[in-house]
Amino acid sequence: MLMREPALGTPAEGRARKLPLSRFPFTLVYRVDGSVIHVLALMHQSREPGYWADR
Repeated sequence: MLMREPALGTPAEGRARKLPLSRFPFTLVYRVDGSVIHVLALMHQSREPGYWADR
């Protein structure tokens, strides 16, 4: 799904995008560089936003 429509997620900080997963309490944070998708984080939705950024 994401490979076919990389702009599916909503814009986030910088060039990142966020995509909530429908069946699980996680959000995928990623960045698109041409034809490459870089996964930055898989964050749990009940944690404080941005907790993963310093890791």
